[in-house]
Amino acid sequence: MEYFRSWAWLGRLFAAGSETGVKTAGPGRADGSPPVNRLRVMVADDNPANHLEASELLSVWGITPVLAADGAEAVALAGGQDFDLILMDMNMPVLDGLSATRQIRCEEAQNARARAPVVAYTSSAFSDFDPDLPNELLRSRGVDGMLVKPCDAGAMRACLARWCPQGIEPDAAPGSP
Repeated sequence: MEYFRSWAWLGRLFAAGSETGVKTAGPGRADGSPPVNRLRVMVADDNPANHLEASELLSVWGITPVLAADGAEAVALAGGQDFDLILMDMNMPVLDGLSATRQIRCEEAQNARARAPVVAYTSSAFSDFDPDLPNELLRSRGVDGMLVKPCDAGAMRACLARWCPQGIEPDAAPGSP
């Protein structure tokens, strides 16, 4: 069912006709242009349909995420730039999400870099966990929270409001700058 849902999103995104495959939802700014947000968000996921789904949701707030196709790429990206939030799939090839998060935390500590919130962006198989309190294994590996995918705009807004309070108002409506 999850793959069907992902493919449905993919079809809608391509049907939107944007050059990037990602449409901006919501009214945007008063001049009709999409909202702009300076938050730096990485989405690490090996499924291109999940990249598109997360990109569409984040675009509601004017956020264009940096995309990583596996844990090793996420570690490399996190080592080269600062992120306000990292959405990390837990089950990826090359390097899984827990190992990638652990490596990111080591790099942050070794280089005295700010700690980027890492949120497990995981399938509904883990939906019995409290998204505000990841289990001990996740916490011990440096994961701060959980966002169950597929998610809706409300869940993404709550995640952004919790982990990036400087960049989005907790009650911001989709499409508002």
